[in-house]
Amino acid sequence: MVTEQKVEGPIIEMPSRYHDLGNKRQHPFGNKGGVGGGEARQEFNKWRKEYWKVRYANEMIKRGIIE
Repeated sequence: MVTEQKVEGPIIEMPSRYHDLGNKRQHPFGNKGGVGGGEARQEFNKWRKEYWKVRYANEMIKRGIIE
C-alpha cells in the first residue's frame, strides 16, 4: 500500500468532466484520505493556488483581456 503521494509525478491539467478519482490510470498510486498529508500537502496546496493564479493571468493576457 502506498502511503505517500508521489510528488515527483507529473501534474496534468484536465477538465473536471474527464477527471475520475477512481481511474487507476489517472491515480496509479490511489488517492485514499491521508495520502500526501501533513506538511507536504500544505506545500502542494500553496503551490497549486499560485499555479492557477499564474495560469489565469497568462490566459487573460493571451486573450487580450489584460496586459
